[in-house]
Amino acid sequence: MNWRERWKEAEKVEGGAQGRCFKVKPRDGDKRYFLKELRDGGSSERRRRFFTETMIHQAYDIEYTPSIIETNAQLFADSEAKLYYVADLIEGSRLDKLRSANNLEEPDILGIFRQLLCILRKCHSVDIVHRDIKPENILISNDCVYLVDFGIAYTSLYDSGTIVSQEMGNRFLRLNELAAGSTNKRDVRSDLTLACGIACYLICGNQTSVG
Repeated sequence: MNWRERWKEAEKVEGGAQGRCFKVKPRDGDKRYFLKELRDGGSSERRRRFFTETMIHQAYDIEYTPSIIETNAQLFADSEAKLYYVADLIEGSRLDKLRSANNLEEPDILGIFRQLLCILRKCHSVDIVHRDIKPENILISNDCVYLVDFGIAYTSLYDSGTIVSQEMGNRFLRLNELAAGSTNKRDVRSDLTLACGIACYLICGNQTSVG
């Protein structure tokens, strides 16, 4: 299935290294949605992780994370299939852009940190470890915090195959347990440490101050 058969591109948006992202509309409607397409087909590992990401959202429907309404990620084993998913659109600002613009006061910072911890508590209660907590993956919409991009998350429902020699996470804050060679890449405490890094970043306004 090619997503362009059912959806039309409305606007291209910033994506990550693994996916192209768009705001789209159904061909018979005007409501906007978010669409992520795996870039260039992807390696077998990336295809498995894309499937894991969609399965997490569909299986648990955790509040303040994306709600997927359509996907073909179940075809991840077919190298010819161009994988994508469509989710409800979260209209908001990325946390890194808000902080760069100095639009956050102390009460805002405390509120964001508290809401982020609540989302993580819900994820951890169903054995999901996000592993990529960073300002770019946190959206603020109508004073609500949303956590997005579960592309390298772990869930006990399906093991997409974390390799010991592989480094996980991001450059915002490097953790020893997510480094290459670590066998402890499924510990919820790594998410909590990254969340604390977010709090330091919001206070100091400098990512290198927590690296």
